Formats: sequence, C-alpha cells, structure tokens
Amino acid sequence: MGCRGDCNLPGLFGDPPLELQQSKRGDTASIPCQVSLRRSVNTPGTGGTVTIGERFIRTLEVRGIKQTALAAQFREHASRRQREFAHETVESHISRLKKGEVAAVRFFFSDLANASDLLDILEVVGDERGAFLKEAGALLSPEDRPLLAVVDLSDCLPGRAILEACEELADEIVLAVPGRVALIVTTEQRPYLLPRCTPEGRVCVETVSDSDRGRSRTLQLASDGAVVVSGRRFDPIARWIALEWRGNSYAHVGNSFALSPEQGLARLASGQAIDEVDPATAGRGLDTLLKDIAPAEPPEELAGTPVALRTLLANLTVGREIRMRRSRPYQYGTHEAIVEKELRAAWGKYLGVRALATPEEWGEALLGRAKEAGISITTSGDEKDLAIHRASVERGGSVPRAVQIGASLHVLNTTDIVRDRLSNLHGVQFHDLAQRENAAVRLQRLVQTIPIEAWLDDPYMDAAFARIDPERKDRDELEFARAALLLHNELQPPGAPLAKGWKELLGRILDACPPVVGLRVAPRRAQKDSLDLTLLPTCEVDRRVACAAVELQGIPALVAPRISRDSSLSFLTPVIIDGVRRRTYGYDPPTHHELMEAFKGLRFLLPTSAVGSNLDELISLFDHSPSTIGVAGTALWSLGRSAIGSTVIGWRREAVVTHPQFWREADLMLAAMWIALRRALDRRSSLTLHDGTGVLEMGGHLIALVSATIIEAASGHPLEADFWREPHLFKDDPLESHAVSSLVHDVGSHTALTSGYYFTRSQVEVPRKVLLSQGSTKITLTFMATPWESRVERAFAAGIEGAISGTLLAEEAAQRARDDDSDDE
Repeated sequence: MGCRGDCNLPGLFGDPPLELQQSKRGDTASIPCQVSLRRSVNTPGTGGTVTIGERFIRTLEVRGIKQTALAAQFREHASRRQREFAHETVESHISRLKKGEVAAVRFFFSDLANASDLLDILEVVGDERGAFLKEAGALLSPEDRPLLAVVDLSDCLPGRAILEACEELADEIVLAVPGRVALIVTTEQRPYLLPRCTPEGRVCVETVSDSDRGRSRTLQLASDGAVVVSGRRFDPIARWIALEWRGNSYAHVGNSFALSPEQGLARLASGQAIDEVDPATAGRGLDTLLKDIAPAEPPEELAGTPVALRTLLANLTVGREIRMRRSRPYQYGTHEAIVEKELRAAWGKYLGVRALATPEEWGEALLGRAKEAGISITTSGDEKDLAIHRASVERGGSVPRAVQIGASLHVLNTTDIVRDRLSNLHGVQFHDLAQRENAAVRLQRLVQTIPIEAWLDDPYMDAAFARIDPERKDRDELEFARAALLLHNELQPPGAPLAKGWKELLGRILDACPPVVGLRVAPRRAQKDSLDLTLLPTCEVDRRVACAAVELQGIPALVAPRISRDSSLSFLTPVIIDGVRRRTYGYDPPTHHELMEAFKGLRFLLPTSAVGSNLDELISLFDHSPSTIGVAGTALWSLGRSAIGSTVIGWRREAVVTHPQFWREADLMLAAMWIALRRALDRRSSLTLHDGTGVLEMGGHLIALVSATIIEAASGHPLEADFWREPHLFKDDPLESHAVSSLVHDVGSHTALTSGYYFTRSQVEVPRKVLLSQGSTKITLTFMATPWESRVERAFAAGIEGAISGTLLAEEAAQRARDDDSDDE
C-alpha cells in the first residue's frame, strides 16, 4: 500500500485495557479476540447502547448523504492515493456497514487510509470519530487491526543495552500504543528483547541484519500511515516521534528514553494527531514575507540530537517562537534571545521544511500590507476593537479600514483593487457592512440644502430636528453633531437667490407701520486672547441647562438668533476642565475623584479643535460620551486622549447688561429709518445690480443695499424688523451695551484737505444691518456713503485741479527761462 503522506492519524483502535493490564503483570500469552457481530457500546448522553451500524446510519441521515454519493466520493479520495475500487464493491460494503457486518468493518477500518477517507467525507470529528474507531476495533481481530506504530530500535540501542531499557520500553512505548505495533530490531538486539516487550497479538517483531535494513523496513511498514518512533528523521514529521536513548548516566537522571513530542504517544492513544497543530496556520509561510533567503544550517544546540531536531522541525512548521543562547556583546556570558524570522526561514530551507511566521509576525506583516495597499485607517486590537470599528463603519465612518487581531486581518468595506491585492494572503477576512449616514453628514447636507434666510426662523435647528427625526431615535447623536460642528464654525448655510423685484417687496413691507423692534445677535465673536465667545439669549441658555447638558450651554446658534425686549443676553466663555488641562501641559494627572467631579452632569464630549473634516473622530467622541459608556469610563478615556485635543468643555457665564433706554432708542431709530426708506422709494432713484442686489439712494450722501429673498417655507410669518447687534465685549471694558454703540457703525461721507498735508474725514452713523421679514419675504438692508454728492468734495476736487494746473504752468515757465539762457550763450 502506498504512503499516505501527512494524513492525521485516527487513534483508538481496539479496546486494550485488559491486554495492557495483563501485559504489565507479565502475562505474555495471546489474548483471544471474541467478537460478536452485533456488539454494542455504551454511548454517553444517549441513555442506551448504539451499534456501529446504527451510528453509521444516523451519521448519514444527519449529513444528508446518499449511499451512492458516498461511494463515489470514497472512490475519488482513494484514487488520489493511487487505490482503485469498483463502485459496486464500495457501495456493497456501505450496505453491509449499515448492518454492522465484520467484512465491511474490515474493508473500511483495517486500513488507516480507508478509515480516514470515510470519516473525513462524513465530517466526523472529535469524540464521535473516536467512538467509530473504538467500535470498529472491537469488531476486528488483532490481525485485522491496522498497524498503528513502527518502533525502530535498529540504530538506537546497542545489543545488550536493550536489557536495561526493557521495562521502560514496554511500559512507555510499546504498550502505550493501543493497537498493533511493529518492532524493528537487529539480529544482535533480538536475543535481549524480553517477552514483556512483545505481547502476542499486538506486537510483531521484525529482525533485520543491520540499521540500514532496519531503516528500509521501517519505511516499508509505515507506508500505510503508521506512526514511526525512531531516532532517525521520518517525513512527514506529523507521523514521526523522535526516539533518543540516553541511558542512566550521571548527567541524566530519569527516563532512559526521550521522546519528541513528549505526549505524542498519549495523543495517539486518545485519537488525536501527535502534534497539536492548528490547520489555519498552514498559510503563514515565511516565504510569503521574505524573498531570496539562502539556506543555513541550524546550530548543534537546536538540531544536534533526534529530539532537538524533531522539536526544531515542529516549531518551524507551526510558526512557534524559537529561542537560542547568544553571547552578550561586550560582556561575559550568554542570554536567551528570540530567533529572527529571517534566520528561521534559512533553517527551514536547509532542513527542507516550510517555516511559518509566528502569529505576531504574521499579524504585523498583514497590517503592513494593508498600509501598502492604501488603507489609511489601520490598527491592532482585539474582538472588542473590531466591534467598535464595525459600529463606526455602519454609522458612516471612513472606509476602508483594517483591524489586526493576532494573525488575522479584518478589512472593512474595501475597494475591489485592495481586495485583489490582499485576498491571496492567509488570515485576511473581508467584511462588507451596510452603511448609514452619520448624524454629522446628515446635518451638513441638510444645512447646505436650506438657505441661510430660512434658518433665521429656526436658528437652534429644533424644527429641523423634529422633521428629520420625528421619533427622536437619533436625537442624542444629532445633538452632539450639531454642537461639535457649530462649536468650530463647520456649518455654513448658503444664501438664497436674490429676487429682482426687491422694490415691490420692500414697498409692501413699508406700507405698514413699523413693528416692535427686535434684535439679531451675532452667534459668536473672537476676543483678544483668541478665545471663541458666544452670545445667546438667556432664556435659551436656561433651556439648555434644564436639559441636563451643561456642556451645551455655550454652543452658538446656526445663524443670528432673535432677541426681544422680554429677554436678555448671556455671554459665555469656554473653559477646559482643569484636570485634563493639567494632563495636557505635563503636570501631575488628575485623581480619579477629580475626574469624576469634572465629568459630573455631562452628556457629551466636545472637541477642543475643529474636527468637522474628521468624521471618525466625531464618531469616537460620541461613542465615549457619558450618555454612552457612563461617567467613569468616559473620564478615563478622555484623560488618555486629551493630548490630541479631544476633551470636554465647560462654560463661564456672565450677563450682558442692557441700558434702560435701549429699547426706546431702538424703536425711534427704526421709525426714522422707516420714514427715510419710504421717501427713498418715492424718489425713484435706484437700480438693480447683476446679482439681484438693489441699490437705493437715501439722500444725505447715503445709499442702501437691498437683498430680498422669497422663502416659501416661511409663509404666514408676521412682520418683524430686527437690528443686527454687536455689543462691546472686551475684557478691559464693563459688560454694558448702549443703543447707539451696539446697533450702528460709522461710514465716511466727507473728506477735506487740511494745511495741504492732512485729510479730515467726516463720518455718519448708520445701522450695521437690518433684517425685515413678512410672510415668505426676507429683506436685508445695509448702508454705505456716497461722497461724490458732497459740495465739499467737489470743491476739494477743484482745488486739486488748480494745484495741478499751477504746477504745470510753473514748470513750463522755468523751462522757457532755461532755454533763453542757453540761446544767449
């Protein structure tokens, strides 16, 4: 029968405990095998006994395999190992095996290769596989049972030394194999081989003339798949247990025989492969990572004896870490160091085996290949980290990304090009996840589709949230995204197209009397130390505080919010939590108690730097917010990330004092402007620019710029008139706002020349900006000066012309005088 190659041996054949006990008592008599055709065995968990036929029928039913299909697959497996069976023969034996007949059991189970093929096709593994083999072995005579092991002693022991090793040889090697064993000895050794090592019916002794013939006979007997126990290398090593005779020398106290692997025979007895090998490691070849490696002979320390060589081969072929003693540079003595992958690959090439990478080496290599393929988000972690990245991707995070876990690489939502580059690497798993839009992306798109004029009626975006999230499923995430983006000015609505009929729209509004004046306050303003400040109506700040989110107090509005005389202003300055700031600047980190106090009452983590373009950072911040993982977990996470500018923000709140006469003066200012606009429209002195902006002459050297839009969504809105307010809020001035200083600014209207060197500019105060709204109409008014209409300017221009003319006449007279002087000469 040909060699089966590196098949994993099925183990437990027969039922040897009685034989083993008798053998250990020194009984060398043959144990007759009394076989019952319908012998049954106890099956744990079934509450009864099951015959091999019943077990076979049940397995066929569970797997859903028909008898004809099983026969065809078995013949295909056999042909791969150059064994040919007629289809009728195989199918006939399958029918007999269902009945538990010994002939069928002998056909399938007396040959290890046949048994392995049958059980592999049926996908029988673990305890169920062992049960099949036990029951089959119980039905077979000792002569029919397959040869499980070949023990080659022909080059291991000198002749008489076998007497010293007899007891240990019997107990630890020969009788440890629960099946038929072949013992190869030389003619010199045979007389010293005691009967205890050769129980009849289980051990057959092969006598050869010398060790070379012993080698040949060992290879011949092992060709059907038996395990070889020998001091000489046997390939494949998956069927080689290295045997080494050490004797009872002073240097070695203990067993005279050394085996590698030490538990190889015990694993064979329990139906397992002699090496504990993960089949998934087979693809981690160092030849995939390294090119042009020259072979190198391993040192004596690692390959000088059969046991050392077998251990080295096993470590190389399963990708296990190898250590070797090395001299310390510039020091006496040696130390153990891990052998580099390049050297292990060279040893494997010399020994003729494929060296594998360790899980750590393979994982690092996979991560490097992912970066080379263009995946920018790559990280190492565990299953928990992978779950976090999966959740991030499903919520709209950046892709593709790769997460390395041990020797595996998980690639999320990659492109076809990257998939082609990585698909041939072992351990790469691709995940195609459905993505939904993240809250930040939804908000950015929403803001871009609605003009800024429409947001004037919903500056805090509450109405928009109610429309896009009516069931409040994503309200926390939307609230966080709005705060993070507005905090760093990442939401910029576009302007609506201007209406060409601005005069009619403005006239329709001015036909009514002016309404109660209102204010529009700029959402934010930079202070002297570059801190971003926020101005909000006090009622809005109180509403946010009541929502148990103190960090949202100072988040600006999307557009300028409206203030009426019934509400005041609050001025808010951002304050980074002291404990996190101490960590950032290298001082002692805050205590756990300090962090818990700092994060008390918070719902979100807000960025201290602009992250609008970094969607993954926004997702990570939200995932670690107090509302998601609790205050304790958030505090520790934020402490570790504070150095990259992602932490929580608090606010210092101060009131903006308004002068008692403010609203009275604002009403009068609006009335005066109302009259002036009516007169300007009556004079019919205006024009329209190419972009739709109206230019209206106001008189008094001023013109008004009119931007009119029609917002359909705002229909039915009452008449409103709001001044744009910019309070004086510098730290060295009191927080007090006066009507004139907060609503107006100066524009130059006249320029005069003084003493020929200095210009004096006259200025006039005009409103900064005025917002008029009625129904669907929104109108914005700004003002600028028209100095060309001033008499002073005309006189100044005439003076310039006279000065220029006088200078030219003087130069001409001087030139004539020089010419006359030259003629006289």
